[in-house]
Amino acid sequence: MQSSRKSFLALFGVTLAISGVGVASDAADEASDAAPDTSMPFAEAVGTNTDKVTGSEEAAVPAARPADAPALSREQLEAAMAEAQERRAALLRPDPAAPNEILAERWGVEVIGIWRTAGGYMLDFRFRVVDQEKALPLFDHRTKPYVTAEKSGINLPVPVGAKTGAMRPTNRGKNIKADKTYYMVFANPDMHLKPGDKVSVVIGDFRVEHLTVN
Repeated sequence: MQSSRKSFLALFGVTLAISGVGVASDAADEASDAAPDTSMPFAEAVGTNTDKVTGSEEAAVPAARPADAPALSREQLEAAMAEAQERRAALLRPDPAAPNEILAERWGVEVIGIWRTAGGYMLDFRFRVVDQEKALPLFDHRTKPYVTAEKSGINLPVPVGAKTGAMRPTNRGKNIKADKTYYMVFANPDMHLKPGDKVSVVIGDFRVEHLTVN
């Protein structure tokens, strides 16, 4: 009799356990059904789709984009991309104030310009190689390039990192090529040079004067 009672209680416990699993599963399904569906195509998630979102799809738009912000049309996107490319191309044009014809003939380079960078604490000097052989002296690792501030006469050198070395290109890897743009970074402590200031860039015997800091 006692053995039958234990078997009944065990069977009753298993039934309750199965029933409990079923209830928990039903509750999870109901919670899942009640939760909003936030899935959407990746293009919509990053805000790049060009179709206007309407109806129930508006709820799926990420909070980062205002609800009342109109979606960009394909024409607007193409215009924005063209404008960005034009700005990039403008940054790569040779500086019209630099004597680039003379520099190309003597040194095989064209000066693109010099900009403040790193919050104004460094200077980014860029130039394009047009003749590889003539330009090689600018990449000699033994030279010590510097920028001279024409208003104060202060010389600003290329920083040298403990692990990265000098922040300038060299030809140690024999990889200098024509029709490529290269850069050198110069220190600008205390933001000594401001936009509009005139500077000279000196790399060994190479010297170009009266460049405007952008």
